[in-house]
Amino acid sequence: MSAPPRHPLSIVFLLHIAIEAPFALQGIWAGHSLPFIQLTNTTLVLLKLYSTLLLASCLGSLLCFNLPEFLPGKRAFALQLLAYHSIAATVLFQSPRFIPHSLGSIAES
Repeated sequence: MSAPPRHPLSIVFLLHIAIEAPFALQGIWAGHSLPFIQLTNTTLVLLKLYSTLLLASCLGSLLCFNLPEFLPGKRAFALQLLAYHSIAATVLFQSPRFIPHSLGSIAES
């Protein structure tokens, strides 16, 4: 008996892994080389803790990708990722600059 076809939106779990896993791995193993303005030991520890949370969400995405579409756990994890990315984007857009790079005059205003 063959498995039912996967919904096309299930690719979002793999997209999450592809985008956030490099940031998580760099934060864990080479966090001191990231271009932050004031990187102290405390912020480095917080960066490593945040990177482990990102890595855990990537692992959860990998595990949820192969689950059947009708399971509520897969939908709940997708909603959790949606809420996380919405909150993180709002916080980052409202925060002062913390990296020494500019995205242009439009982004600075």
